[in-house]
Amino acid sequence: RPDFLRVAAARRRWVGDGLILQADRRPATDETAALPGARVGFTVSRKVGNAVARNRARRRLRAVAAELEKLPRMRILDVGGGYGRITGPFAGRHDVTLVDISHEMLAEAKERFPALTVQQADARKLPFDDDSFDIVIAMDLLCHLPDLEAGVRELQRVVKPGGRIVCDTTNANPLWVIAYPRYYRWRPDRLLATMRCHGVLPEWKALVRHHWAPEMRKAIAATGLTLQKTDHFGPPGVAKWHLWWCRRGGKGTEGHAS
Repeated sequence: RPDFLRVAAARRRWVGDGLILQADRRPATDETAALPGARVGFTVSRKVGNAVARNRARRRLRAVAAELEKLPRMRILDVGGGYGRITGPFAGRHDVTLVDISHEMLAEAKERFPALTVQQADARKLPFDDDSFDIVIAMDLLCHLPDLEAGVRELQRVVKPGGRIVCDTTNANPLWVIAYPRYYRWRPDRLLATMRCHGVLPEWKALVRHHWAPEMRKAIAATGLTLQKTDHFGPPGVAKWHLWWCRRGGKGTEGHAS
């Protein structure tokens, strides 16, 4: 439509997971001269779009790694840490214990990072005494637990007074899904079904739960933690992930997430 195509004058770009749609003012060709708004050409690049999406995810993990980099030696628990992608590289600098439900992941973590202490455990009932760790990290974990508050409470139990918990949630506001067409396989029907499930793919809706930011703030408050800040990662306008920085006791400034 001509009214839409006029955006080409300002050279607009939309970036998603797997798609860059770029409108440029170009000379009309013989094939397009008769079309309304034919001065606009479109360029699609899946490769670049996928790289943008991966970078958004990595920024969240790099934020946690950057914090570990500058801390003095501490006792750290990585809950649901998989193969150690976040804490593994710091196993020499800190005393890191990684727990996961999967034997295979623990074996890979130990092979990659021999200095890690690994232990199989259910995140809902951690095999550690109260007040055991200076920092507890739980990335990509809470969405797999049936009870958000109970999950946060178990993390709070094993962190020392004054210690910190760093965890993330995936946003139940499904508008971020639009920016990740590869996530829903470029299919409009899957897009609608995924948005109805608050960003959870239909085949995973019985196992995975995304959370509204107020839900997480409520769980944090109910467990007696202090929310120090909230970081947001994902497409502009609406976060896909919220990264929560909490302390057991002490003062903090509660961040705002939507």
